[in-house]
Amino acid sequence: MVDHARVLVLGDGDLSFSAALHESAPDLRMVATTFESREELLRRYACAHEHIAALEEAGAIVLHEVDATRLQTFSGGDGTFQRIIFNFPYQAFGGIKGLRRLLGQFFEGARLLLSLDGCIEVALCAGQGGTSLDGARGWAGSWRVPLLAARAQLALI
Repeated sequence: MVDHARVLVLGDGDLSFSAALHESAPDLRMVATTFESREELLRRYACAHEHIAALEEAGAIVLHEVDATRLQTFSGGDGTFQRIIFNFPYQAFGGIKGLRRLLGQFFEGARLLLSLDGCIEVALCAGQGGTSLDGARGWAGSWRVPLLAARAQLALI
């Protein structure tokens, strides 16, 4: 990872991933986000306060109530990011079509925040991506990541 890179982490549950990433690479200029409000996050996760404190003390920006499907309106920092990370995106409604819509909307908005040399990383469970590496699940039952990325003018690597 590039020293002093601007990194955006989306939907980081209790912020443990962001805290660990920032600890392992303290030169990052990080914006860590949660979908929940700060109050809901602290109510839901006992360790969230510790992670927020560590991130803010290290100079990271921590934002709450950030919807990864509406990044066109995101105002969490100035400029673009060299790396955008979205770990295990999920929504509890809409089935596979809803999950594809979520990821497609994310890609469309994330593209606008990505630097020319940037990279978007999406962590999915085995079989969800829709690539030849996903095995038996196949294209029909997958999230169809290559197609959704291409529609947003992104390339899957």
